[in-house]
Amino acid sequence: MKRFFILATLLFSMFIQIPATYAVPVPAVSKATIVKVGPDQAYEWIDIVNHSPVGKNTITGNSLYLYVKYTGYPQLGSEVFYQNRNVLPRKQIKIYKNVPLANSNGVVTGSMTTYQIPFSLLSGPIGQISFETKGKNGGMAGDYVVNLYKNRGQ
Repeated sequence: MKRFFILATLLFSMFIQIPATYAVPVPAVSKATIVKVGPDQAYEWIDIVNHSPVGKNTITGNSLYLYVKYTGYPQLGSEVFYQNRNVLPRKQIKIYKNVPLANSNGVVTGSMTTYQIPFSLLSGPIGQISFETKGKNGGMAGDYVVNLYKNRGQ
């Protein structure tokens, strides 16, 4: 009787499972917003409103950092960056940090991604930086920021 109960319990547990998490695919990327830009010196982020920096618009240091909020999940590495409509070499632009965003159920809904663009890739004053990316499960999105200037660090 005891063996029958153990066997029945094992068989029952094999067919009935209570999921701890939901394995759903990440959503297609539908929106990308450059939220902030900043230098590599002291991480003094500059807010972006209506595609322009608020207040200070000169970046000091050796790199420009873009802080991007995605709705949906991007295919990291598929981004194409531009300076004043000229393509920048993607291999030298680094993903500095990527943090998935999830809803209250733990389902991934987007990400916050920080990109590092070395000043050595940028000619003259920065002007406009833009990018576009593909989504991990489809979709495309991009954004831009204007009126940026660089002050290269020592």
